[in-house]
Order: sequence, then C-alpha cells, then structure tokens
Amino acid sequence: MKLLFLLVLVVMSGRLLAEDKDTPPEAERSRVVTISWDALNMWWPQLHAAHQEGEPDAESVKKILQESVDAHAIAKIDRIVNVVFERFETMVPNFKTATFIGQRLPTLGLPGFKHFHDAGMNQVQIILERCREQKIAFLAGLRMNDRHPLSRKAKFYLENPSWHLDEFPGGMDYKHEEVRQAVLAFVKELLEHHDVDGIEFDYVRSCHVFSSSEAVENTPLLTTFMRETRKHLDEAEKKRSRERLLLGVRIPQTIDECTALGFDVATWCQEGLVDYLCPSDSLYTDFNTQVEDFVRMTEGTECKVYPTVHPLVAQNHDDRLMQPVHYRAAAKNYYAFGANGISAYNFMYHWNAMRSPAYPGPASMWPKALGHLTELRDPKQLQQKERHYLYYSLRGNNPRPSGAVHTQTMIVKRDSDGHHGELTFRMAEDLAASNISAVLQFKASHMVSDDEIEIQINDTTVAAN
Repeated sequence: MKLLFLLVLVVMSGRLLAEDKDTPPEAERSRVVTISWDALNMWWPQLHAAHQEGEPDAESVKKILQESVDAHAIAKIDRIVNVVFERFETMVPNFKTATFIGQRLPTLGLPGFKHFHDAGMNQVQIILERCREQKIAFLAGLRMNDRHPLSRKAKFYLENPSWHLDEFPGGMDYKHEEVRQAVLAFVKELLEHHDVDGIEFDYVRSCHVFSSSEAVENTPLLTTFMRETRKHLDEAEKKRSRERLLLGVRIPQTIDECTALGFDVATWCQEGLVDYLCPSDSLYTDFNTQVEDFVRMTEGTECKVYPTVHPLVAQNHDDRLMQPVHYRAAAKNYYAFGANGISAYNFMYHWNAMRSPAYPGPASMWPKALGHLTELRDPKQLQQKERHYLYYSLRGNNPRPSGAVHTQTMIVKRDSDGHHGELTFRMAEDLAASNISAVLQFKASHMVSDDEIEIQINDTTVAAN
C-alpha cells in the first residue's frame, strides 16, 4: 500500500502588508508582461467566428488581426511574440529562406488568408504596424526544433535526411553548419524586410537541438550561433537607426536542463547576446520554478528574467485551467525571487474549445482571459488579493520534453524505515503576519482505516486539529 500526497496551498490576504522602506516607487514596481503566440492562435477564434457569416475577404482578415492587437493593448500587454518560423517553414508569404505553407492555410482553419495574401498583405506587417500604433513591442518568434507530427513532412526535413536528429524524429541536428545557417539566413531575411522590435528563440519547442550524447560537447556551436544572431540584430538596428533590437530565449526551467541540452545560458547573458530569459515548462505553470538561479546568472548584465505562466495546471488536470487566484500566486512567487516580469504562453487554452477538445476554455473567454494578465504587472496589486498556490505533480513520473524528471508527489511505503516522505513547495509569503490567513489542502490516497498521518512543515509539526 502507498500513500500519495498532492498539496494545494491557499493563501488569503486581508489588508495590504506594511510596505518595506526599500520598496521602490510606483513607477518602478510595474513589470513587463509579454505573451508568446504560435503562428495562428492569436487570431484563430475571431477568424473562425467571422467564417460563420461566409469566407472573410482581405480587409476583414486585416481588421481581425488589428482588433486582436487592440485587445492586447486593453489588457496592457507590453510585448507580443508571434511565431513566424517553425519546422523551417513559415505561414508568412514571400520568404526565400523558408518554405511558405500557404496551400495548407485553409486546412488549418484560416479561411480568407488566401484573399489576404493575394491582396499583397501579410500578417507580420499588419500586426507590427498595429503594435506600433498601440505602443506594444512586436517580436518575431522562431521555434528552434519543433517536432509536431507535421515536422516529418516538412520540405527541409525531407530534402536533408543526413541532417536529421535521429534520436528525436522530426528534429534537425544543429551540429551541422548547414542547419544553423538555414536558421540564420531566415533571421537575416526577416530583419531585412520587417522592422520588428526583436526576435525570440523558443528552445522549449522541442528542447533538443543536439543528440543527448553530444549536446554538452556541441555547446560552443550553439553559442557561436547565438553570437551570429546578435550580430544580425546589431546590424539591423544600426541600418534602421533603431534602439537595441531584443533577443529573447525561451528555455527549460532549470540550469541543469539547459546545460545538458547544450544551452550555455550564462555565456549568452554575460556576453550581452540575449536581453531576456523565459524559464518555461512546455505546458504547465510550475509554482516551484527556481527563478533566483537565473536571476543570479544575469547579475551585472542587462538581461531580464521573465518566468512563464501557462493556462494548464498539470497532466492529470488537463481540463482544469489556471484562474486569477493562481496567476497571482505564481507571479507573487516569481517576483519574490527576483523576476523582472512575467511571460505567458499557450494562452489560447482559455478560449479555444471550438477548435479542439484539447483546448478546454470556452470561446466566450476571448478576449476576457487576457485580463488575467493585467494585474500581474504590479506586485503591489498581487499582495492585496487572494492567492492560491498549486503543487500538483506536473507530469507524474513522465519526463519533461528536456528529458528531465521532476516528480512532485510523495509516496510513503508502510514497510519502509521511518514511514515518511518529503515534498518541497515554495511560497513567498510571511505566514506569521497577522493579516494573512493560510489554508493547506492535500489529498492522501490508498489509505486504510488504521492509518494515521502526521504533517510537518519546515520541521514543525502541524497540530492534528
């Protein structure tokens, strides 16, 4: 028999805690909120709704894209990242360095886009121009080795079998100079034709760019690739007389995972190659993310740390979505450990049920769910409202996409010495404060009538009553 524990911590704050003397003024307390979108989900629900009245024309598609940006402005989002490159393909026309998949757009549920493109418009330029009007930064996103099923049908993959990452089907092996240069060529062309505010490399899709056995030794190859990317950005900003163009990276949640994958994040920061880091799971919000490890890594640099929140809670709760009380708690933790802002990812789970059962949120939550992010800009607001900290096992015993296993369950075997187990959960709250009340909820399964449980927190026994 086993005991399985799942912990949920609910924290409710009453009046605002007294401010510390070192608390910065209001203007300095606001943090950056950035949101990263795949190639289509930023506007998919709106386009789908428009299609109910007949296939939208080019101007209707343009208006939908613009209104999508407007919704972000209302929610006070600071930066929008939209994927323009995945599987060495793009949904944006007229690129020479990536295969245009325009013929697949109708099957992807994007009616009207052929009219839109035939009219000489493209989604990057329309969104970029609207972001300028709304004073939102726009960054182009690149999925560095996306391995969704379509990746095995991509033109670049089929034409270059000798460069495949055989250990991870669908991926390309970045140890080959030709693979890295193909990405750099796209980056260069993108910067030549679009005055974006920067680019974001998504290394979480799907983590591995080298084989597991060669990743560490190939680390210098990826660092050189990052230097060349920075060079292209610097040249573009000089040519356009722009302020610094941003380079952000979405990376796994621990430094050990990054190191094992060949990501020398410390060097990227210390050499000024990257402007921000987004430690991120691929699907779930992890309240235990050790933000401070990345903050220490960026000390003495201009690089910022934006930990990631996701709408989904955990693998066994894929139909359950994060709510404002949960986002507040996650952000409170991240800020307490030194974060400079918050990054949101896969946010369409809140409203995209019309597309697939995999997206549990109702369509009516567009664009209301964006409002969940608005209050995350200000740590002071977070302190004033109810916060629920969730400590479910994100993936059970299954590994993360990086290959690492982080099991957040406690199993107590009756025949073991000591009959105890430990579960770590981080919560940046002062529970001794008179105006904070806290409730710990947990579930114990596989118990029998003679079982008794004693709970200790930080070596202090919690009274049975």
